[in-house]
Amino acid sequence: MILYGRTMSKKLKSYFKRAAAKLADTGFFHVFGSSVINKIISFASGIILVRILTKADYGVYTYANTILGFCMMLNGFGMSSAVLQVCSEKNDEEARLRVYEYGLGLGSKVNIALGGLIILIALLVPLKIEGANGYLALMCLMPLLSFIPDLQKTYLRAELRNAEYAYANTFSTAAIFVLSVGLTLMVQAKGLVFAQYIAFAVTAVLLRKRFGVPLSTKSTISAEDRRSLIGIGGISMVNNGLSSLMYHLDIFVLGLVIANENVIAAYKVATTIPTALEFIPTAVVIYVYPYFSRNRDNKPWLLSSFKKLIVSLGSVNLLITAGLYILAPFLIGLIFGKQYMDAVSPFRILVVSYFFSGTLRIIAGNLLITQRKLKFNTIVAVFSSAMNTVMNVFFINAWQSNGAALATLTTAVVTGILDTAYLLRTFNKIQDSQ
Repeated sequence: MILYGRTMSKKLKSYFKRAAAKLADTGFFHVFGSSVINKIISFASGIILVRILTKADYGVYTYANTILGFCMMLNGFGMSSAVLQVCSEKNDEEARLRVYEYGLGLGSKVNIALGGLIILIALLVPLKIEGANGYLALMCLMPLLSFIPDLQKTYLRAELRNAEYAYANTFSTAAIFVLSVGLTLMVQAKGLVFAQYIAFAVTAVLLRKRFGVPLSTKSTISAEDRRSLIGIGGISMVNNGLSSLMYHLDIFVLGLVIANENVIAAYKVATTIPTALEFIPTAVVIYVYPYFSRNRDNKPWLLSSFKKLIVSLGSVNLLITAGLYILAPFLIGLIFGKQYMDAVSPFRILVVSYFFSGTLRIIAGNLLITQRKLKFNTIVAVFSSAMNTVMNVFFINAWQSNGAALATLTTAVVTGILDTAYLLRTFNKIQDSQ
């Protein structure tokens, strides 16, 4: 028995050693490490900038940035998702480059028009927060300047150049952080806008000069690829836009129903850590997505890889969820202060929500794109948005901030199960269609 145990121990060690070596060779640790570093930098940046800016200035900037966020739902006509999918399906490097250049040209044109729309809103729509119109007008170049390096990094992902992607991603985040602190000290909140402009421009140049990702938009592609890009891009734009709305619905409805700034503040604190944890499944998706795209017709590989992915990620998320649930009162008091202890209960509910979202919804929802099942994602996004809105209204009236958290949890469970079940159904049908 002891000998058997030792043998099994050696086999497990050998298995994990081989798995770790493979992950290291294919750049997983670069991607995951970059995501961790970026989250730490962003978290530190938020703390420092709030202390540098006056509360009023930060409020005006935040309001203008929220309006920008609604406009960014149209960002690049979804070309980041479309280029990643179409490029990942191609084995020819030259063909991938042509698709990328066409997507860069189309997305840039859309975002130039989007910049014009932002200027019109800033000039013609009187925003309720004084000074927000000026900040919004200043942000008019944000769609174009953020899109270019973003698509360059997408091309690196499609090429499986994960280490280079990670370096560029971390460089961009670090540059925004350093420039934001420096320029904010000089010109207050306007410095946040200028910092992002400079960081995006420098990152684009770095990606061109150091990693050889071109900035050319002169490319001709086949009619089939063009239809694929526009079809995937349009649906992805809708899906991503609806997904981004989900992050704002609970607080928006909470403000309408309760209209108590203390309740809203506590709920915002409760969402901070569970939302930040989504970098874990997001980093995993960034790494595995091209592999699932390139093996989209290989049923045995897909089923085996998906099972390993869900079991591994689910185990990690279960440990995280259990730890945060148990330590909730200690963590809330330590990080946010005793005045936010009323956030403990919704925090615990949202931590459980993260488990389902981080294990099922985010993974399956993204992998459905590799199978070109974007319409299903759209149906789920519309359904979940409507369901979440209705539940927020009723649940918040009944249980206040706990109700908002329960609405989020219910939505995560339902969408996670729907996405995962449909993805497995899609995988299982591949053989029949060949």
